[in-house]
Amino acid sequence: MTQKTALITGAASGIGAELCQRFNTLGYRVIAMDRTTELAESVATGIGGGAVGVACDLTEPTSVSDICGSITTDWAEDLQVLTCNAGIITPGNVVDQSPAAIDVQLAVMLQSPIHFMRAALPQFLKRDRGHIMATVSLGGVVAMPTSATYSAAKAGLRAFLASVNAEVSGRYPDAP
Repeated sequence: MTQKTALITGAASGIGAELCQRFNTLGYRVIAMDRTTELAESVATGIGGGAVGVACDLTEPTSVSDICGSITTDWAEDLQVLTCNAGIITPGNVVDQSPAAIDVQLAVMLQSPIHFMRAALPQFLKRDRGHIMATVSLGGVVAMPTSATYSAAKAGLRAFLASVNAEVSGRYPDAP
């Protein structure tokens, strides 16, 4: 029997930290991911229960690729829940945003979750079990002035999740 495992991005604070605690309480081995080793390990140490802290800079393609590799190899048998929770917002009018600020928001809240889900989904389908979750926002549905890139990333993530659900819904007997 494998140890059921939950991978949570943006684990060091807020929603991510609470998710780590809740999954730990439910008996999951938690992989708490955040942008630095110190942040990730602090969360893991705080919850105990065999939790592991993993650093990943979601703005660095190599770092994201390394995590995708772990999803498909090291964690392939045990990973049952992938929660893409990491988020960042750089408020300001879009005309005042630097290209780098726009790219960071899209990398953290849209590109990296898509890559992680693409890596995890084949394992989940092969085993016929697993859950993909993501923290989206009302900002992905309703216009948020001074947060256009944030809204775009959250809307894109919401659309991606809906599309993936449509792609796999026929494979699960209880899917809508």
